[in-house]
Amino acid sequence: MRNEIRDVLENRILDMDSELDSLEVGSDGYSKTVSDMKKIADILLDDDKFILAKETEKDEITYKYDDIATKERIAEEQRKSEAKDRRNRIIMDTVGIVVPLTAEAGLLLVGMCFERTGSFSMTTLRNVVSSLRIKKK
Repeated sequence: MRNEIRDVLENRILDMDSELDSLEVGSDGYSKTVSDMKKIADILLDDDKFILAKETEKDEITYKYDDIATKERIAEEQRKSEAKDRRNRIIMDTVGIVVPLTAEAGLLLVGMCFERTGSFSMTTLRNVVSSLRIKKK
């Protein structure tokens, strides 16, 4: 509908332009035709401004929604990353506790077996184990 009206107005301007060729410059008919052409051109310009304003408003709304969606997506990725980091930290802390305890217990058992045979005394084994203990920095 809007395009049909625009076409009619644009055709009317073209018709008026051809009418201007037959009119004498400075006559009342010439001035009235120019004035009418200006009014129609102003209507077309106002319509263009209205369409541009609507498109701009639509783009701004779309941009706001895209911006909100992007912020939410970033926040969600950050939460997932923090959860993954927390899980990795717990695993590393657990490994840091269990591995040294397992190694120390294994050395203690091996040392006790050697003590039964008489190869090492308990004091020697205690000194070896204490020197192998992993200490936090």
